[in-house]
Amino acid sequence: MTVSVTGSWHNGRERLSGTVEVDEFVIGGQKPGKRGRGANGKTIVVAAVEKQVKKLGRIRLQVVPDCSGDVLEQFISANVIPESTVVTDGWRGYNFLDKSSHMHDQIVASRTPKKDSVLPGVHLIASLVKRLILGTFQGRFAPEHLQSYLDEYVFRFNRRNSRNIGKKFMRIAQQVNSSTKTTYKEIIGGFSPYCLLAN
Repeated sequence: MTVSVTGSWHNGRERLSGTVEVDEFVIGGQKPGKRGRGANGKTIVVAAVEKQVKKLGRIRLQVVPDCSGDVLEQFISANVIPESTVVTDGWRGYNFLDKSSHMHDQIVASRTPKKDSVLPGVHLIASLVKRLILGTFQGRFAPEHLQSYLDEYVFRFNRRNSRNIGKKFMRIAQQVNSSTKTTYKEIIGGFSPYCLLAN
């Protein structure tokens, strides 16, 4: 499956820069079978988190069909500025970074004595998102609507320190004005998060 990097992959946002952690996590109920990247019946989300010394900067979240190198490459290209340092785990899907214009810092958990130091920013965001789904939606969600929930969370998280409510409202108005129209049928019927359309 070919996934376009247009549409909600960047949605006109500025790309992340500096040191950026990238990893995937899954959202879904308890089901038998594989765990992690190969889990069936769960929705895969890729997260990118800017690191600012001991604090987190901006984030990006994207529902993806799989964890293949092609999908991860498109996500990083659309969301992280070249020459930035991308920090990942040892998943081979990130091997393309070694030949890209991004700097690649790969941390293999099995070779690191401090397991909690491996991608702490992404793991924190994954935990917060799962808590949101559990607390707000009681753990239930339609996969085709998850990207909209994630976009709303990203908007709020990236403006968590903003004290100017007027600027937040102005930004919402700008996004509404520049976004494509969504029909009632699309809202109640949903659409595949993998069929990303250009604005």
